[in-house]
Amino acid sequence: MTLREAYTRGEIINGLHLEIEPHETTTNRAPVIETVDESVLKDLREALRYLDADGYKRWIDTGLALKTLGEQGRPLWHEFSKQSSKYNYVEAEKKWESFEPVNSNYKAVFTAAQSNGWKNPGYLPDVPLVDGLEDFINRNDPRVKANQLPNISRYRLLGNADFENMTQVEWRIKKIFPLQGMAAIYGPSGAGKTFLANDAACAIAEGRNWFGYRVKAAPVLYVVLEGEAVFQNRIQAWKRHNDRPLPGNLRVIMQPFCLTNPANLNDLAAIAPKGCVMFIDTMNRSVPTADENSSKDMGEIIKGAKDLERLTNGLIVLIAHPGKDPTKGLRGHSSLIAALDSVICVTRENDLRRWIVEKSKDDIDGSKHTFQLQTINLGIDEDGEVITSCVIVPSSYVESPDRDKPLTPNKQLGWNSFIEASKDNECFDKSGNFKGVHLDKWRNEFYRVCPADNQDAKKKAFQRARKDLLELKRLTVSNDVYRFDSLYAINEGWIKKSLKTQAGH
Repeated sequence: MTLREAYTRGEIINGLHLEIEPHETTTNRAPVIETVDESVLKDLREALRYLDADGYKRWIDTGLALKTLGEQGRPLWHEFSKQSSKYNYVEAEKKWESFEPVNSNYKAVFTAAQSNGWKNPGYLPDVPLVDGLEDFINRNDPRVKANQLPNISRYRLLGNADFENMTQVEWRIKKIFPLQGMAAIYGPSGAGKTFLANDAACAIAEGRNWFGYRVKAAPVLYVVLEGEAVFQNRIQAWKRHNDRPLPGNLRVIMQPFCLTNPANLNDLAAIAPKGCVMFIDTMNRSVPTADENSSKDMGEIIKGAKDLERLTNGLIVLIAHPGKDPTKGLRGHSSLIAALDSVICVTRENDLRRWIVEKSKDDIDGSKHTFQLQTINLGIDEDGEVITSCVIVPSSYVESPDRDKPLTPNKQLGWNSFIEASKDNECFDKSGNFKGVHLDKWRNEFYRVCPADNQDAKKKAFQRARKDLLELKRLTVSNDVYRFDSLYAINEGWIKKSLKTQAGH
């Protein structure tokens, strides 16, 4: 016999509240109403979230088990019943009144929940009972207290065979977000992090590949704590751009929520589908009075997110901001980055946007992906002005490994001279669209600013700069006409604005 077997028999509830009664008194004894303390009620609430309230037999069996708690069990019965979309207060109340206490008791809830993955807070490992302990449990003694058990280690030593049998990391978005855990998407205001989070949420809800990564579908709960007024426009833009309704697996919450408030956590977890992905946008707004730089406050934030992960059996994604120095990562105490399983950083240089995997479980740290925000017209408001929002559009731009390295003086000269040459009105058509810069115009501008002593040296310098900028994918060329490549096309809009400003002076 093992401690787990004793637990399964209902004799060991958990290491915190062990209750054993004489065996002869439990046989054919009349059902009684039991009273339990708050710690047991708390454990029951958590365990009930692991049971399926939609199955009629499980619903009835759970009600019979809770009935042995009398009036203490009534609110638990309704909380459990609310987990079903078929919940009706009147019907649930009628059913509760029809129950009679049975020889089974509330402990059956723990047993059923554990079989569904619930982790008992007082878990007892699978180790053989020590000599004499079985007799000790079975003796016709008063209730045995937990501290009377022999000292059995809670730790298990792992060896080679254990590691051979361990499963690989399971992914929600392969190589980026795990199936369960904590993640963050962060970036400065205006970088597009919320648009990126919205897009990822829809991809997960649909089970659709995201930026080329495989996605395992799951229910998604998006908690909107800032930008509530414009969130509806973002949803409408997504629907119009994709020509389909919002995924049925995605739900949105817009009420205030505090990540460090246990009651808020329990209430949110009670309506969250098991195994869901929950986006909290933003972390800062979920803990408005916390000092994110304080180790104590950050510890409470991390604990709240971990509790939510445990209660939902899912993935919690925090939308966050960088610190005062964006190059130093996430805002707040360093314990946050250590607690996260995955981190995505969103950056912006003018209209050039990319997201970078800063942290992933033993995988693709440093992977970069570029995207653009495409404006979607949604209609006209009451003042006759156009209503717009944006959607994420992955860019076809391929990152060059040397793209982010500072340009050499000669490359910089080539780049600056190209931008200067592109400001000529001849580079735009009648509609104001950028046509490109002809090789001759660019060369003339380069020669004008090049400090080389003679024409031959200027020629060689220009040829090197032109070749290098093409290899860095900053420029493209067709029929001797050069244009900004992919993400660098943002300069076209900037140049156009610059020309308008100059014309206005």
